[in-house]
Amino acid sequence: MKSWNGLPMLVGVLIWGGGVLGLIDGLAAMIANRYLQVGLSRMALITLSSGVVRGILWGLAAAGAGIVMAFLAGEMRTPPRPAARAWGAGAGLIGLGLLAADIALRRLTIYSLPLAWEKAGRIGEGILGGKGGEQLISLPRRHPEIIALLGAGLVVGLLIVVAARKAARWRLGKVSGIVGGGGIALLAVLLLAPSLLPATEGPNILLIVADCLRADRVGESREQPGISALAGDSLFFVNGGRANAPWTKPAMASLLSSLPPTAHGAVDPLSALPAGVTTLAEILRNRGYRTFFLNGGNPHLTEEFGFGQGFAELEVTPRRYGPDLVRAWERQLERGGEPFFGLIHFMDLHLPYNANPLNPEPGPLVPKDIAPGKIGYERVISATAGAGSGELRTYLEALYDSQVIFLDKMIGRIVTDLRREGLLESTIVILTGDHGEEFWEHEGFGHGHNLYEELLRIPLLVRIPGKGGSRIKTVPRQIDIAPLILSLAGLIDSGPTFAGRDPLQEPAGITECFAGATSFGDEKFCLVRWPWKLIQNTGETGGKTPALLPLASTGYELYQLEEDPGELHDRSVENPEMVRELAAALERRSREKPVADAQRSAAGAAAREKLKALGYLN
Repeated sequence: MKSWNGLPMLVGVLIWGGGVLGLIDGLAAMIANRYLQVGLSRMALITLSSGVVRGILWGLAAAGAGIVMAFLAGEMRTPPRPAARAWGAGAGLIGLGLLAADIALRRLTIYSLPLAWEKAGRIGEGILGGKGGEQLISLPRRHPEIIALLGAGLVVGLLIVVAARKAARWRLGKVSGIVGGGGIALLAVLLLAPSLLPATEGPNILLIVADCLRADRVGESREQPGISALAGDSLFFVNGGRANAPWTKPAMASLLSSLPPTAHGAVDPLSALPAGVTTLAEILRNRGYRTFFLNGGNPHLTEEFGFGQGFAELEVTPRRYGPDLVRAWERQLERGGEPFFGLIHFMDLHLPYNANPLNPEPGPLVPKDIAPGKIGYERVISATAGAGSGELRTYLEALYDSQVIFLDKMIGRIVTDLRREGLLESTIVILTGDHGEEFWEHEGFGHGHNLYEELLRIPLLVRIPGKGGSRIKTVPRQIDIAPLILSLAGLIDSGPTFAGRDPLQEPAGITECFAGATSFGDEKFCLVRWPWKLIQNTGETGGKTPALLPLASTGYELYQLEEDPGELHDRSVENPEMVRELAAALERRSREKPVADAQRSAAGAAAREKLKALGYLN
């Protein structure tokens, strides 16, 4: 059947084309992440390999679509229809065109192909909904990338038509065989290269982060047997650590990148952790670690916001329920293999507070709609604003404390899992929080809105195999956790852009900490230079979610933390010299240049709804 001669060539071209496009995508990702610049050669190969695999799979799908279309158009008839193969080639090339469009969107804009389709749908709904003229007139100004893509789509469509007609006359030959064979060999090298690199022999590393966990809620207590046992065997930083931001996205970005918020740039609800920022996960994966991130349901910590960098797997458990996360952890344990770096992020201490048997009973003055599992941030702010809300405030804090006890049981289970599998004495275990939580210490509730100690002080416990427990008074910064982990794992060379230091190698302790990047209201910065702390209320609201709580007056607040740990007495008026000294240092820190170009995420409708449910968008 002579008409069949060109189909193997078409299939080969489509698979080869997908592989080439994937290679281009991998190269672009490698350059964006600066892997060769910072010496992460294994990550460069992994990125190239992943791009090639994705491209080949897309090419296979395009080839399948082309074959089906050719058959439907009459390729197998006797005699075959002349245009059948052209139809098949056209369908396959459209598949490759979609891959090219997705790569171009992800590399040149903040969209991917699915998100662009969703955005186009929303624009279409607006046009059909009675605002057609207004939407069409404003489209070039608001979304020039869409106009550019439409133009590119027309050009690509014409090229596909021409190429499809040419493809109808393709035949197998020596040149095509050489090109195909060489291409397959090259792709095979890229696919196999990462597996040929030497494996690491370092310890396992398990980083457990509990969202909203305050430092003053963690210690050796009969109500917390799991955490108490861990603390007894750990380096227990008795005064906690200090977060570099008061809410999840910038705080976790600082933890993973060892950079303050001004340097990493992930500082508002729709910003992303830039690809050019080197993360702890990337460094460890480059050393041969199996890396995974188990996210207990925080919508900020997803691929679309840049938090998949360096993680071979990122699993999000949708219910924000700790036991689901523990089951995901136990599935990871079953896999075995090379040393792992696992990040587990619990969400139980975050609103809406899960229903569990440890929760207290509400009093008669607690509104019926404020119950575990359905507590909204805006509802709490309105219900606790007036006089007579004391019982509700007490109930909400008791709910939080019950979630801490519930978390303790899961921490105990994780440690038991490690002991049962014989891994406890080969695993570094770290327990910390991303930020704290306010319970009206400064007439506010929740987090993200200020930089007082109840939002910045986080617990820090580090269990090191073969070493007993000890108490450490130093207060490390969040940006010091990644260098500490690398040092304990024997990987002395910290990330090239790391700003933190291993606190165990600082004999005099770490006495200065910079924080910023509020989520609500206005931007704030603070600098702790023990025992003084200066807070700057800038009044700048760009990129922030509108505040539901009153804003502090623009200007400076000064506190002496040793004498006034609750930050109740502002000393800025009586000590102007200290204000000037710290303000000059704070100005330098707040103007720090980012290490990589800023990135924003085109969060889809589902992600935006999740952010609204947690109070980050209103």
